[in-house]
Amino acid sequence: VGVGAGRREQLVGALRGRSRYSVRVRARPDGLSFAGFWSHWSAAASADTPPGRH
Repeated sequence: VGVGAGRREQLVGALRGRSRYSVRVRARPDGLSFAGFWSHWSAAASADTPPGRH
């Protein structure tokens, strides 16, 4: 999922209830203020979703 320049969050929808999700992120300079390469991937962070509604 790509996140626009200057944004620090990305909402993710359509997740299943009672499930565990893991995410990792990396960053890339915008090419205007900074130039360079993609960063290394972050460590994984996990979260559990609550039970879904019936």
